[in-house]
Amino acid sequence: MPLSHEQIKKLVETRPCREQIQKAINHENRLKFHTETILEKTDLGPAWIDFTNWISSEKPILLEAGKVDRIKQLIRTPIATVELSESIYSRLNRVFYSQDAFFEYNFNDPKLDKDWQEYRDNTFWADKGFEAMQTAINSVWVSWLPFEQKGDKPEPTNRLIDINDVIDISVDSDNNCQWVIFERGSYLYAYDSEFIRVFNYEESVLKDLVIEIPHGLGYTPARMFWNKRLRKEDHLNKECPITKELSDFDWLLFHMASKRYLDIANAYPILITYDLEGGYDDDSQTDNAQQPRTKPEGGSDLGMGTHWKIDPPEEGQPDMMSNPARYLNPDVNTLDWHVKEELRLVQKIFKSVVGTDQENRNDAAKNEMQIEGSYESQTSVLLRIKANFEIIQKFADSTICKLRYGDSFEDCTIDYGTKFFLKTVEDLHVDYKQAKESGANDVVLDEITTTILDTKFRDNKSGRSRAMIIRDLDPMPEKSMDEVIKVFDKGGIDKTAFIIKSNLLNFVRRFEREEGNLIQFGQNITYRAKLESINKAFKIYANENSELQTQGE
Repeated sequence: MPLSHEQIKKLVETRPCREQIQKAINHENRLKFHTETILEKTDLGPAWIDFTNWISSEKPILLEAGKVDRIKQLIRTPIATVELSESIYSRLNRVFYSQDAFFEYNFNDPKLDKDWQEYRDNTFWADKGFEAMQTAINSVWVSWLPFEQKGDKPEPTNRLIDINDVIDISVDSDNNCQWVIFERGSYLYAYDSEFIRVFNYEESVLKDLVIEIPHGLGYTPARMFWNKRLRKEDHLNKECPITKELSDFDWLLFHMASKRYLDIANAYPILITYDLEGGYDDDSQTDNAQQPRTKPEGGSDLGMGTHWKIDPPEEGQPDMMSNPARYLNPDVNTLDWHVKEELRLVQKIFKSVVGTDQENRNDAAKNEMQIEGSYESQTSVLLRIKANFEIIQKFADSTICKLRYGDSFEDCTIDYGTKFFLKTVEDLHVDYKQAKESGANDVVLDEITTTILDTKFRDNKSGRSRAMIIRDLDPMPEKSMDEVIKVFDKGGIDKTAFIIKSNLLNFVRRFEREEGNLIQFGQNITYRAKLESINKAFKIYANENSELQTQGE
């Protein structure tokens, strides 16, 4: 829907979406509180005030005033829950690393494909997009056009507009924008289905028009970044991966601070002795309100070196102490419970967001398996996240291509894949060891080995290709040398194959010195013929090695 200048001016003045935008901003403030590494409390923003109000102002109050001050003192920056958020997002980042990701762009002129591959920003969604998913989930994507075109083609780029900069927006049920008006610096931008307009904008007052660009798309080159809504009727507020756990994040932070309070009070024993010089009176109390006369030396707080004095019992009263002095030790069970509860909360939040590895469970206790069963699998979580990224990237790339190439662009396919690298190389080696010890066949071991290579060389295609060639040259790839020796002693393999297995990497290095890199060698022949040719050379090396051993004997 195109907007007139008068309509834009009225929307800027009235801001009909003000309340909805503010709710989206409040949501992101809470996300940032538990996600961003902030070093000064003064920079924590409104979410810090909301948190402290929760523990001190809401009725009934959670804590007394004095204890609130101590809890606030014990919460240091960076906020303790940020570490958990980083662990969560390091796992979710695997959505960008899939073995079967597929990106295809179709043009009616093959030359344009080369131009696009050189022009496109390959890292935007994995970098800026992933950051926005964490702390700016309600951002708006727009196709950014410079005021002046420098090359022979338009130069549109990706840009994510923070919801805090949005003045007004209209979003349909598919998350496409009918219009969006936002400010950046001293300019106001208005995007609609026909134009991209830029106005001078000072002190919240719309000034003169700077530039008006007709884009010719037939739709607004803007869309909500994230697709999943927090509430069906709210088109602006989107659901971040940790949104549903924000209350538990708050509780975890409070629990962490409370545990530190408990550590101060109970980490050290308290020395209790009789006050043989008489008790003391608390000047803040009336005579009738005086409490049992005990006084900690060195201050009223508990902690290191605390010494309490109590009045000796009068005649006929029970002796509360068997000795004139004794130590009151901390309640270890209570301390242990707080440690375990913190761990439980961390694990609960982590698994609720990231999911669990349901494909590789061991024989855990039944009750534990039932609990695990209430969580999604890691793959399901990543599939949901990748769907959001696929939608916005397809819209963004298609829009940029249409602006840059016009009708020469036909369509594109964006697929982040489904085979994610869910485990580290170290984890996979553990799986391999366990599979081998349990007697798994070579097919299973070969699959795990392939996954190890895929994971280790996921950013190094040539390294992976070389590793796969070496594996295919190995006479017994799933056998260790100790196992191969036993097979050889029983006549399971011939001497040549045994020597190749024993000297595989040495033979590879020699071949590459003499014949060239394994990958480049035999590029014009089939892979099978290539392996046969290399293996023929290895057999020559093996025979030479055998002759040397015979001469040595």
